Amino acid sequence: VLTTIGWILLIGLLSSFLLHLMHRPLYAWIFPSEVYQPAAPFVSWMVLGRFLALASGVLSWAMFSFRRDWLAVRCAFLPISVAVALHFWLVPLHGFKASVFLYLGGELGLFLCSLLGFWFMLSQLWSQKDEKSA
Repeated sequence: VLTTIGWILLIGLLSSFLLHLMHRPLYAWIFPSEVYQPAAPFVSWMVLGRFLALASGVLSWAMFSFRRDWLAVRCAFLPISVAVALHFWLVPLHGFKASVFLYLGGELGLFLCSLLGFWFMLSQLWSQKDEKSA
């Protein structure tokens, strides 16, 4: 699972970096209208958020496979609650930019909480295994 997470994060970082380097010509080619051009620099951040969400999903599926459903739910509750609460405060003040970075921060928080929950689950499983072998 951790190897998969590493590959997902590496591909996400590379994709985001490449998109950040070439977002202007790519966005002008895909969306020729000038209306969408101000959003172009934020696409790479959104892509990075999607890869963080994918990594969080892999960790959640791993917790589900070990029947730790509530652990996965608890890992998601705090970052999602904070992100939603901050949306109501920061988006009216800062608009679209705040929404993009709150999304990215929420996905990063979800990933970190899921990683911590996965580590907690593994430590419990290892301690149970050690108790049975002793």
